[in-house]
Amino acid sequence: MKSLNLSRIPVSLSSISRLPTINLSILETLLHGCKSSKEFPQIHAQMTTSGFVNDTFAASRLLSYSSEAPFLDLDYSRRLLFQIQHPNCFSWNTLMRAHSRRGSPHWALLLYRLMLGSDLVPDNHTCPILLQASSLRLGGLEGKQVHAQACKFGFGSDVYVVNTLVNMYSVCGDLEDARKVFDFSPVLDSVSWNSILAAYVQAGDVELAVEIFDRMPERNTIAENSMIVLFGRCKRVSDARKVFDGMGVRDVVTWTAMISCYEQNWMFKEALEVFFEMNREGVWLDEIVMVSVLAACAHLGILKEGELVHGLIIRAGLDAYVNLHNALIHLYSSCEDIIAARRLFDSAGIVDQISWNSMISGYVKCGLVEEARKYFDAMPQKDVVSWSTMISGYSQHDQFSETLELFNEMQMESIRPDETTLVGVITACARLSALEQGKWVHAYVRKNNFNINIFLGTTLVDMYMKCGCVETALTVFDEMQEREINKMLDEMNRRLKMEGYEPDTSDVAFDIEEEEKETSLYRHSEKLAIAFGLINTSPPEPIRIMKNLRICSDCHAAAKIISRAFKREILIRDRRLFHHFEEGVCSCADYW
Repeated sequence: MKSLNLSRIPVSLSSISRLPTINLSILETLLHGCKSSKEFPQIHAQMTTSGFVNDTFAASRLLSYSSEAPFLDLDYSRRLLFQIQHPNCFSWNTLMRAHSRRGSPHWALLLYRLMLGSDLVPDNHTCPILLQASSLRLGGLEGKQVHAQACKFGFGSDVYVVNTLVNMYSVCGDLEDARKVFDFSPVLDSVSWNSILAAYVQAGDVELAVEIFDRMPERNTIAENSMIVLFGRCKRVSDARKVFDGMGVRDVVTWTAMISCYEQNWMFKEALEVFFEMNREGVWLDEIVMVSVLAACAHLGILKEGELVHGLIIRAGLDAYVNLHNALIHLYSSCEDIIAARRLFDSAGIVDQISWNSMISGYVKCGLVEEARKYFDAMPQKDVVSWSTMISGYSQHDQFSETLELFNEMQMESIRPDETTLVGVITACARLSALEQGKWVHAYVRKNNFNINIFLGTTLVDMYMKCGCVETALTVFDEMQEREINKMLDEMNRRLKMEGYEPDTSDVAFDIEEEEKETSLYRHSEKLAIAFGLINTSPPEPIRIMKNLRICSDCHAAAKIISRAFKREILIRDRRLFHHFEEGVCSCADYW
């Protein structure tokens, strides 16, 4: 048949009914111009009237268009399939794929059964579609059945099928079978290696991921990006950086992964250095990397750099993103520019709970607790972060009665507190010497199976010590890593004395003997947390500590010496500043 110039065919949707016949060229023109659910049935009707619907290829093209058109329901496509006299494998695959993509994987599996009932044999494209449907349903058993069918029809070694099998088993949590498929496949391509690597990355299995990565015949950007993400999650920052530095080609995902790696591990200066290098190289900036960079600026409290990033966001046209708007509010409030934060909040087209919580946190940080309470009370809906931020705010600013009152309200609202809430409440009990309420909170922690980690545990120890219950404090301490922490505390104390350290008891307000004051300092929450960090982390990873109150002068002096004696970076964020201890020096220059 002579080919036609489609641009010169005088066909419009309004003239369909006057067409004496229809062919493939005209069909393509009509489908190209079809934009609504009213127009498509006219094309379908003309094909039926002319008998052209009995042409398998033409009918498949019509079905393909109907299954992809967003304005057509898949019910229509199913009816169309059943009208085709002899639907081929391509037609069945098209409809199964459409159901899987549109979130109806059960229909994809049902259509497969109907296809087998029509005596059609699936091809190597059918099995991957069904395996993807099984993945969406997290149907490991269904996936195994499809796997058996693939082997039965001779597609078990097809690399396209193998890759989808690896993905299906890993999504369903069956890494053992995913590895078996990979190991026994006679043919592997780059997608195969990326798929099994992605499975181990998703599972957080560093050893097996490294094994696969080292064995890859040819590393690619996707694999290298995956390893940076995994190393970042597992706090192996130096390994992530080695991968980053060794890459021949970097894309925006690479840069974002490296920045996120630093940001997740509290290495905020390094995150910013990578970001500015990324910007100098002209790499396209997206909202994901901007959120990480703004978080780094907020943690460091560097408003100037944050404003520079804000300018880049505006120039890139990204300022409409809600998550970026929230990150900017958090930045300005963290840097105590609450006016700028409020201006952003008021000008936002959409605000969510994160926006409200950021404003509450900002006012708390600026010491404007009553303003924070106004935002808290005005929230359309509060979550646990809202309650925790407000309760911690009262506790941080010595409004301990209000802390306990708001916690009682939270209980009446049946909101389950988190660790931050409980730390704030226990701190208030300690400052008010409200031993009975503190005991009640401790009992609540036990009853509701909260994990008494280093932060919660050290706060409980502080509370009992400040209330004069030394024995109970020691009991709580024993519930933590007693032997290891005690040994580390002794080692810390030994090295402190070698460096000429003298305990500073001036901040110990409780009326006890000097020797008991020194014992109290020995188990201050900061020292317990540092001991825990020395036990549970390895260089060059910094020790990171969050504190609800201002660090005392004794712990500040001790942290400086420990950073030098143990050759470790120590990062302590108290209610006022971010303290970076390294080689015996603090970033605050001893002014806080």
